Amino acid sequence: MTVSLNDVKRQQQHWNKGHKVNTRKLYLNLNATMLTLKFLTNEAEKEFLKETQKEHENDRKNN
Repeated sequence: MTVSLNDVKRQQQHWNKGHKVNTRKLYLNLNATMLTLKFLTNEAEKEFLKETQKEHENDRKNN
């Protein structure tokens, strides 16, 4: 089966008609996901630093 450039263009137009709205939704969802990951990473970093600080304090007490 051969596929012409017109077939490809027609398929793209067909796809775009049905998915234009969803593209924005996907982008917003991705953006929200990235912000969530950023927030969680920052929180994890804070926790890690707290734990590391506690360990250092414990080491100082023990020495």
